Amino acid sequence: MSKALRDYKRQILNEKKSLKHSDRLYMKLPYAFASNPIINWKYFPSVIFKYLVRGFISNLPPCKLQVWMLRMMGVRVGNNVGISFGFKIDPWFPDLIEIEDEVIIGENVTLLTHDITWSRVKLGKIIIRAKAMVGANSLIGAGVEIARDSKIALGSVITTSTSPGYLYRDYHAMATNKGTYDPSHKDSRIK
Repeated sequence: MSKALRDYKRQILNEKKSLKHSDRLYMKLPYAFASNPIINWKYFPSVIFKYLVRGFISNLPPCKLQVWMLRMMGVRVGNNVGISFGFKIDPWFPDLIEIEDEVIIGENVTLLTHDITWSRVKLGKIIIRAKAMVGANSLIGAGVEIARDSKIALGSVITTSTSPGYLYRDYHAMATNKGTYDPSHKDSRIK
């Protein structure tokens, strides 16, 4: 590994540590190398182990072993949390994930704490507040807070934080209130 990449890795890990202990939800770092940023995973060898553990966790039903393993990877998990089969966490920075008490997470939900492009790396916390529900096959991106009592409809892609007590659905998850469905509404939002 070149000195520049070694310094960049150190910078990412230091920035992640400061983000973890701050009130910010995310941060962006410029990526200024000619090589493909995805190829540089090999400079983070613990990622391989975390991928293997994530695969095992993904195949567990909701149980104490699942929660224990998530905590061992650095995920903060509250009490009475139900996580279904297929749950996937970002193996790069799982310690940026917090799941509070009485959260329900459906099948095949993915939580990604980083986002890489040719020009930058984004690291972000994912905080799922108490009594929130995340529907099956949803994806939660870096730097997102799912508010208390929020509901994420199945198959949603959430890239921005939510408000308490609302249902979010569709590709960019439109905010809806009070949870009553009106099929005549053109964009199928809940009114």
